[in-house]
Amino acid sequence: MAAEMGGMKITGIAVLAALAGVGGCATDKPAWAAGQGWSPAQQTGWYAATQGSRFLPWDWAMALERPGPGQAKFFDGDWLAANFRLIPRGTGNMPVGIAKDRQDDTNLTVTRLRWTPGQASDAPWLGFNCSACHTAELHYKGQALRVDGGPGLTDFQSLVEAIETALIETRKDPARFDRFARAVLGTKDSPAARLQLTQALDQLNGWNAKITAANLTDLRPGFARVDAFGHIYNKTALLAGPDTPKPLPADAPVSYPFLWNTSQADRVQWNGIAHNMKLTIAGRPFDYGALARNAGEVVGVYGDVRVEGNGGLGGFKSSVGVSNLAELERVLGVLRPPVWPAAFGAIDQAKAAQGKALFAKACGGACHTSLAPGDLKTPFTTNVYTFKGGSFAGDVPPGTDPVMACNAWSYTARTGNLEGLPTGYLKVASDGAPPFGDIAPVATMLKATVVGSLLARKGEIAVAAGRSWLGIPANPKIVSAVELKQSRLNRCLTTADPLLGYRARPLTGIWATAPYLHNGSVPTLWDLLLPPAQRPARFFVGSREFDPVRLGYVTTASADNRFEFVTADEKGPIAGNANSGHDYGNAKLTDADRWALIEYMKTL
Repeated sequence: MAAEMGGMKITGIAVLAALAGVGGCATDKPAWAAGQGWSPAQQTGWYAATQGSRFLPWDWAMALERPGPGQAKFFDGDWLAANFRLIPRGTGNMPVGIAKDRQDDTNLTVTRLRWTPGQASDAPWLGFNCSACHTAELHYKGQALRVDGGPGLTDFQSLVEAIETALIETRKDPARFDRFARAVLGTKDSPAARLQLTQALDQLNGWNAKITAANLTDLRPGFARVDAFGHIYNKTALLAGPDTPKPLPADAPVSYPFLWNTSQADRVQWNGIAHNMKLTIAGRPFDYGALARNAGEVVGVYGDVRVEGNGGLGGFKSSVGVSNLAELERVLGVLRPPVWPAAFGAIDQAKAAQGKALFAKACGGACHTSLAPGDLKTPFTTNVYTFKGGSFAGDVPPGTDPVMACNAWSYTARTGNLEGLPTGYLKVASDGAPPFGDIAPVATMLKATVVGSLLARKGEIAVAAGRSWLGIPANPKIVSAVELKQSRLNRCLTTADPLLGYRARPLTGIWATAPYLHNGSVPTLWDLLLPPAQRPARFFVGSREFDPVRLGYVTTASADNRFEFVTADEKGPIAGNANSGHDYGNAKLTDADRWALIEYMKTL
């Protein structure tokens, strides 16, 4: 028994393992310390604080059963770890990255659901926060190393699809719905209440179907990747409310980037599209650029924004959790890169010194700025290497997969309720650009949506800025298949624009951030140092077992290493999966050079 879909092969044993809920991640293993400097409270806030994401009502989540036969509950930490690589947090806790959101929904849209008589307007919802994708755990010889802010292995697409399937099956199966209704309604259970619950379930399923249709693509991300821009852009287009939204295939999945040293960069995201912009008082900065970037992320992970014409200074009402976004960004500002643990083997210091010299000659300077591992203060400029020469840092090497950068730059959509608004939301911010017409770049639509949603929370922004300037410790609150058109790709490869490229950044902690390249197409640092033609064309992803020699996860097939990443087929490189980037004369390196560079990377 085997199935193929968009480069993913699921073997019979993997299917049986998934259905049985076996294979995957161990629960609550003793973890080695990564030396990242967070207090227990900061770590807990990172794992569970809401950002304003609202995916489904909390009571529904507690009652939801897994898809398929049986009555086992969906939100079980061990099962979620085994199937989607969420990280368990122990008995009584949701896994890392699942948060409870409670706020007044009076001015919201799709999440303003009423499913039980007399329901309050602040019923809690389940959502996601950034730690669901940006927390890693490396396993080695039966022990675990938790790496906060590192790239997770989460299969976010499959997780969302499974929740949506479970909701649909709940609606269609009378016995399943009966159990669900009894659990959700409790003492308020009645025929009228069940009708109300059914209508709310239909509303949410209908909205989810729109999102799924907009994101549809045959290219599966698998473990450790998601097309974040695709999800954010489609959500932006849907929230704008055009009569006929244009699907934007989410066919450019990327590896989750590591987040330490993020606050020191001038720009972030794989393509450098987002700028950090700080206002400093008394030596303490408030990063309003990061707040805008994170608000855009919330839009993509099931934030709710009411986009209604020109809201002026009142802005767009939304679920975006401004206070927690600001506090979480401040927590990230003190996160240190992970320290290489002695249990992985002692570093050969002489070989590392050779690697350091090679790195300075071939990789540092103009490309990857060097930072001391403990340096959390020095700002740095990130260089964006573009596909077409311009006044940027230089050109990316031939063969680099361009799809993510191309999509981010070229995708357009119907503007719906944004039509006629200044492209910067307020005229003072539009820099003389004409107002939105019928169709616009989604990147511009997202900017206007974010500005509008933040204006509605300007009081919270002022408080968050004041806490930062006064040096009050950060305290995040926790609530107990459309093929890419070649003509469009060619246009991206022949246009000079700062968004059409990828950025280079310091490599502190890089040894703990597999898989590599922006699209996660190279499994280990050793493979990254090889000429592209010698890199693995196929490898398996999903296991947390770490290889401390080649620096990456093990890639052999197993019950938990069941997603086959395919970079090319008989027709050539697969758009979105190509592994031919980052070749700066790799063939000139000897194996001794490569091992020396590997050893040096352990020290960063």
